[in-house]
Amino acid sequence: MNSIGLKELDYGESIYRFDSSGKFVEVTVNLEELALDFEVVQFGELEGYLTKNDVGIFNKFGFLVSPKFGLAFDPDHKHWVTFFRETKLEDWRNI
Repeated sequence: MNSIGLKELDYGESIYRFDSSGKFVEVTVNLEELALDFEVVQFGELEGYLTKNDVGIFNKFGFLVSPKFGLAFDPDHKHWVTFFRETKLEDWRNI
């Protein structure tokens, strides 16, 4: 269990998280680039891309959280990106 009560399975380049019932919640992966809206975005360009393409983006404890794309990342920790289920967006807002 991690500090917020999720079970983690760590495979080195990816970490899968599940709630107490075993339902998949989020995954964090080490990516240098990712495809968003049919565009390939380099990690170093991700903050600018999200700022331009997601009016709902917000900062939470150093993480930039994109409701539109269902992802969160810390620009200072290359290249880790967390993808979360839409139902978990409020958890990111209320952490």
